Amino acid sequence: MTHRVVRLVLVVILTGCADAGGGQQVTRPPAGEPYIDGTVKRVEPPESIQVGERGGGNEAVLRITPQTRLLREFGGGYEPAVFADLREGQAVSVWVAGPIAESFPVQAAADAVVITRD
Repeated sequence: MTHRVVRLVLVVILTGCADAGGGQQVTRPPAGEPYIDGTVKRVEPPESIQVGERGGGNEAVLRITPQTRLLREFGGGYEPAVFADLREGQAVSVWVAGPIAESFPVQAAADAVVITRD
């Protein structure tokens, strides 16, 4: 009886751990407003893009890291994208992670980039 209880507890724990990390890609942007909505002005492989804010004025150079979520709006939802999908002239929304270097243009690591229009 005790062995069955222990096995059951282990199964529950291991199942919970597998679901927590799961290796599944997150296919939606973070909650809240993006740091910048704008147009891609420059793509610098393999790791950065420069975005100019819609309406002019602000710009940002954004590092794309392995943790950055790259997404494309598609059919009322989102689908995964890759760095190679980013092109000059695209409309994007960008969320940032961590500190923002106050230079012109500002510099930060991108938490998520959503391509909103090609």
